[in-house]
Amino acid sequence: MPGPVDPPWFRRELFAGSTIKRSGRTAPDQAGLFTTQMLFELADGTTQADCVATVKTALAGAVPELKSEDGEGGRITLTGKNADYSVIAICSGGTGKPTAYVSYVWLKAPAL
Repeated sequence: MPGPVDPPWFRRELFAGSTIKRSGRTAPDQAGLFTTQMLFELADGTTQADCVATVKTALAGAVPELKSEDGEGGRITLTGKNADYSVIAICSGGTGKPTAYVSYVWLKAPAL
């Protein structure tokens, strides 16, 4: 994963030099809607600001307005949506290896 049913920005290469620690997709519900997510371990030296900038750049053409909110543990959460799906991205803060969680949920069934 990801695959052809995912938005173009939702790719393994989203964060240069990163490793995917976990990924998954829920089963489609009766309306054909599902959620897909990836947890990235970011490359050494990647800052939280780098993470946020990468997400904003990747989503610029697809999700016109992203809200940014400071969260628990120094995390920054970005949320937004368009007519097709809603998105959440969380860039880690604090200590340890930098990580990013990126997920979206379809709001209408995707064209397969």
